[in-house]
Amino acid sequence: MSSTIYEKGKSFIENNARLVEQALFHYLFESGSVQTVIDTLKRYQNKNGGFGHALEPDFRCSTSSPMATTIAFQMFDLLDKKPVPIIENALNYLRKTYQADLNGWLSVPKDVNEAPRAPWWNYREEIVNWGNPSAEIIGYFYTYGTKEDRTWAESMLPFVEDYLYSLENYEFHELLCFLRLMDKLPSKWQLRLEAQLTPMIKACVETNPTKWDTYSLQPIQIAPTPTSRFYELVSEYIPSNLKYIQETQHAEGYWEPTWSWGQFEREWLQAKKEWQGILTLQNLRILRAYDVI
Repeated sequence: MSSTIYEKGKSFIENNARLVEQALFHYLFESGSVQTVIDTLKRYQNKNGGFGHALEPDFRCSTSSPMATTIAFQMFDLLDKKPVPIIENALNYLRKTYQADLNGWLSVPKDVNEAPRAPWWNYREEIVNWGNPSAEIIGYFYTYGTKEDRTWAESMLPFVEDYLYSLENYEFHELLCFLRLMDKLPSKWQLRLEAQLTPMIKACVETNPTKWDTYSLQPIQIAPTPTSRFYELVSEYIPSNLKYIQETQHAEGYWEPTWSWGQFEREWLQAKKEWQGILTLQNLRILRAYDVI
C-alpha cells in the first residue's frame, strides 16, 4: 500500500503539478537538481525582487506581494544550496515594503483586487492578524539577512512576545507563521515563545478526525516530522492523522483541497489543480518523514 501511495503521488506530480512542485519533488525524493528548482522559482520573481504570478494559487495577480514572497522563502528553506542573488533581491523587496507604523507588512497589494482570487485575499489597508506574514518574515531576515538585518530581527522579538501576550483570539494561519519564525531563532527565544505558542496550538488544532475534511488545522501540520518541536503536544493524534492522509488520497494520486473560492469559478479550477500538486507533495513528505512510504 505504501509504495502504491508513493507511485500514484509521483505520477500525479510529474504529469499534473506545476513545474516548481515537479522540480521540488525530484530534488527532495529523487536526488534531482537544485538548480532546476531555482530556475523554476525565478519565473515567479518580479524585477522588484518580490514574488507574484500566483505562486500562492489563491490570488492570481502577477504583482509582487509579501505573502507570495514568503511562499518562495518556504521553498528556499528546503534547499541545501541557497540561491543567494534571488534571496537578496527578495529581501530588498521586503525592506522596501515594510511599514514602520504597522511594525510589519500588509499581506497583499491593492492590485490583488484586480485579479481573480479567493474572497479572503481582498485587499485591506489594515492588518488583521499581524503575525501572518510579518512574524514569518522576521524569521527570514534573521536567517538570510545581513548582520544588520539580524540585529533588527532580534530587536523585533520583544514586540512579537508582547503581541502574543495580547492575543484574545487565535487564528491558525497566524500560528503557523509564528512556528516558522520560532524554528529560526536561538534556543533562548524558542523557549520564551514556546510558553505562549503552546496554548495557541491547543486552541487551534482540530483533534476530531471527523472534521479533518473541513478547512481546519490538523495535528500533523504542527508536527510534520517526528522531530518537530511540538510533536509531543499532538502525538496521540498522529497515528489517526497519518491513517486519514493515506485514506484520502484520490485514485489518481492527488489530495484535494478542503476549500473553494465561491467565485471566479474558471480560475478556481486552475488554482484547485495547482493546490492538488502542492498538497500531494506536502503529504508525500509527511508520509516519508513518518516512514509510511
